[in-house]
Amino acid sequence: MRRLRSAVAVLLAAGATALFVLGGAPAASADTIDDPTNLHLVCEPASLPCPTINGIQMTSDTTPTFTITQSGALAPGWYSGTLDAWLGVLWPNGGGPSDFSVTSNFLSGSANLQAGDFSSGTLWEFLGLTNGTASPNFSAYQDKSLSASGTAPSSYKVYTFMLRGGFPDWEDIGPISFGSQEFPLGTIFLGYLTNADSAVRYGSTFAPDELVLNSSPLSESLAVTPEPGSLVLLGTGLLGAATGLRRRRLRPATRL
Repeated sequence: MRRLRSAVAVLLAAGATALFVLGGAPAASADTIDDPTNLHLVCEPASLPCPTINGIQMTSDTTPTFTITQSGALAPGWYSGTLDAWLGVLWPNGGGPSDFSVTSNFLSGSANLQAGDFSSGTLWEFLGLTNGTASPNFSAYQDKSLSASGTAPSSYKVYTFMLRGGFPDWEDIGPISFGSQEFPLGTIFLGYLTNADSAVRYGSTFAPDELVLNSSPLSESLAVTPEPGSLVLLGTGLLGAATGLRRRRLRPATRL
């Protein structure tokens, strides 16, 4: 029993330390985008970038505003045709609204709630899209929500919204906002592009709206996390619990 208490105390202390580090971490600039086809979510205002912690971009704003950018133009010869730009929102553990408003510099309207729950496989498979680019599976998004909120969701409701349709060249999309809609901790936002016509990529022709041409890597998407103050309070509670266990473990046993 003493060994078990000791092990629990060590785990609690380690968790508290991690939360103190996360809560007090300064804002860091996003990772450099080497691949020109990666989409990156930039928090607004740009002068106050969202922190990137352990390779994960986070915001404590439950009604975030951001812009989707791309580093450079599409590589010459990589693609010919027109593109559709989409926003994806992963709402953890269900309970989300039937829709919510999305406003951007190109298109505005209501996000579409996809049928069913995303709880396995890849996001592109769930959306019925051909996986043209690497698509993280459900557990990768689950780990991102866990890192952001401390809870691993069992599933996501998925909302999609076309931000811009049928365009030949990339332009930044944003700022993107959601009115008064608040999102729960662990929500993930990402951008992705699909082909809008019979596109040609490296000499192969693809049918419309099937191929995902590129998207936000997990490190370039955005997750909702608690306020730094809440993390510090949670860390304080864990440290207190760990200290209590240590004192109990070190207290001499009372002989009867």
